[in-house]
Amino acid sequence: MPGYIEDRWMRKKPHPVTGEMKKSTYGVGMRYRVCGIPGVKDESFVKLKDAKDWLASAQTDSRRGVFVDPELGQILLAEYFTKVYWPGVSVALGTERTMLQKIRSHVLAHLGHLQIAVIDEEHLRIWVATLLKKLEPSTVRVIYDYLSAILNSAVPKRITRNPCSTRGIKPKAPEVKARAFTRPQSESVREGLRSRNRISFDLGVGAGLRQGEVFGFSPVDVDEAAEELHIRRQLQIDKHGRPYFKLPKGEKERRVPLSSGLALALDEYADNFTPVKVTLPWRGPGGPESGELTATLLMTTRFGNPINQSSWNYDAWKPALAHAGLIGQWDSSRASHHRGGWESARELGFHITRHTYASVQLQAGESIVALSQWLGHDDPGFTLRRYTHFMPEDGRRGRSAVDAWLGIDPMAGGLPFEVLKPLDSQQRVVVGELALLYLAAVPKGREWTVSLLRSPDEPSLGQILVRRGHADHVLNTAAAWLRGNAAALGGQVVEVKNMNVPSEHGGRALGRVVLAADVAGDFLAALAA
Repeated sequence: MPGYIEDRWMRKKPHPVTGEMKKSTYGVGMRYRVCGIPGVKDESFVKLKDAKDWLASAQTDSRRGVFVDPELGQILLAEYFTKVYWPGVSVALGTERTMLQKIRSHVLAHLGHLQIAVIDEEHLRIWVATLLKKLEPSTVRVIYDYLSAILNSAVPKRITRNPCSTRGIKPKAPEVKARAFTRPQSESVREGLRSRNRISFDLGVGAGLRQGEVFGFSPVDVDEAAEELHIRRQLQIDKHGRPYFKLPKGEKERRVPLSSGLALALDEYADNFTPVKVTLPWRGPGGPESGELTATLLMTTRFGNPINQSSWNYDAWKPALAHAGLIGQWDSSRASHHRGGWESARELGFHITRHTYASVQLQAGESIVALSQWLGHDDPGFTLRRYTHFMPEDGRRGRSAVDAWLGIDPMAGGLPFEVLKPLDSQQRVVVGELALLYLAAVPKGREWTVSLLRSPDEPSLGQILVRRGHADHVLNTAAAWLRGNAAALGGQVVEVKNMNVPSEHGGRALGRVVLAADVAGDFLAALAA
């Protein structure tokens, strides 16, 4: 086995001429030096026992390929980040700014003075606890991942293991539900964009494209015959401000269904704003051998240049959010050399259009597996965890199946209720042949307060309290209440329909009620029969 211990002070045999046993280095430095192990730097010791122990350990580690030179681990974290780690990182411009700010302010400011070999679980726990006093757990998780990546790059040359890999130190992920635009918000934000930029919103909400994919999209990516969009590339900006192409996230292409409305919007946009052919470097796998790709971009700046996401977000997206009343107007007191002035609204970034696309698809009944493929997710389970709250039918079919097995029909006769405000027989609501009213059901615990309204701005015509049940059963109970009071209504209940108001409205349910005068009601009933 390679490796041996050299005595730097004494010879094994007397000098052939002088007979001296002492070497010229006698008394200088440490006596014993371990050397001769391939790939392992020599190490000196005062005591022979220490040298023998280290030799045995180094030989074992060398044979396993896990030897770590202690001297290499003595570099300070701040120096290692600046000189070794960061020069080898290549990220988009916007990502670079965010990473550097967080690493410098929250990693190096606390741990930068420590040698990377001495950073252990105790340091990490104290550091995480300090960050949690002023930052949200989700932000601390991101910063923790940055440190973990830095230390992981030092394994196994400088440290034997990454202390960030120890379970229980990283803050738990908060349960944050993806947010989507409501229809009014969607319309207002789109209206707030200039005509040149509106197609980006259409591709986000209408096809679930990420922002880089939108700016890298080409008219040739439209497959009209198959009614699909082929997502082939994304456009990014590096830390030096230079644009480049790369594969979509996950390094894979995908196909997304193309609606007729989006197809029309793409055609009209290409007619009004001429697509521009550009040649840019290609980075990462999947590109041409030349290292450059020429593509005709659907969206460019008004000067025909590739779009810088950071600038576009500041000049186009934030004003559109302000137009919709989702953030405040630009304020010079918030401005800085980084072009501030707008409120920070991470949850309202362009990615919310992608969440809105998922919301629309799931509420239309599309499957999680299909949506996962269209969004480019590797795991349908991630899609389910991310967007399950957008599924309005979740649990309803299961509850109905249980009722069927038990032989119980909760819709028959409705649920128990209490009349809070009786219908006034003096107010005949049917004028002419038909009338349209609304049932507003507001939950509080397991109880629902259901009001009959002409319009949201008018007082209720009557009100009941339903003790339990979900929205469909509650509205059905209210319909039974109305049918039992036909005389007070002055007509017959023709239809009660659950209009499925989104959960952003506080969990309320809204029912549409169609009433008909007695003669008209008989006629409609006969038609239905």
